[in-house]
Amino acid sequence: MLIYAALDLGHPEIAATHARAAWHLAESANDNELRAWVRGTESLLARFEKNYTLADNLAQDGLKYAGAGTSTIRLLCGAAQCAANLNNSRKAQDLLDQALSLRDKAASDSVNGLYSFSYAKQLYYGGSSLMWLDDPQALKRADRDAGRAISLWEHEGDEFRSLDDEALAHVYQATARVKVGEIDGAMQVLRPVINLPEERKISWIRRRISEMGDLLDGKQFKGSVIAADARDELRSLT
Repeated sequence: MLIYAALDLGHPEIAATHARAAWHLAESANDNELRAWVRGTESLLARFEKNYTLADNLAQDGLKYAGAGTSTIRLLCGAAQCAANLNNSRKAQDLLDQALSLRDKAASDSVNGLYSFSYAKQLYYGGSSLMWLDDPQALKRADRDAGRAISLWEHEGDEFRSLDDEALAHVYQATARVKVGEIDGAMQVLRPVINLPEERKISWIRRRISEMGDLLDGKQFKGSVIAADARDELRSLT
């Protein structure tokens, strides 16, 4: 929990210190499930730092320890994010498809909640992976997966709902829509995040909204008043 808290506050170097401590504990306990979880989280930290080659290597190493629970699905989805950021659409979608094929076969995790990688989270990773691509079909899937994740979280109990991830899913869905030129639709799904109180706007949210602003400043939207207004509103938030 300290890893995620440090990262949400925008301190990946502190999060990495906690991750090293968690790996030491996993080694001391000879616990493969914890090893797989730590490698997946270290991969997440590397993705935050935009080091996607390192992130993919960590995810691949984690797969050596992944067991019958949902850790394999989590690591495959993390690898899909790396592939998408490295502009490999086919590989990213293949990894997401592989993860989906394992969903019904996954056994229970030994620590429910902490280790669990829910179906909503899996769809969220689909959106957060494919939104990076320029492939129109991949962007449509990103829009669809992020929307389905939001819907699932909205109808789940508080013990399963992840409010930060739910907010980020709105940003991912909006990003996919911007990339296909649907600015009004993007701002519509982003509005709940824009209206969040300041203390709810964690570092991930601010970073992704800033990146959306950069997209709206691209050549595709040159001369568009709608894009300029949306860009200015997003930049005022970050």
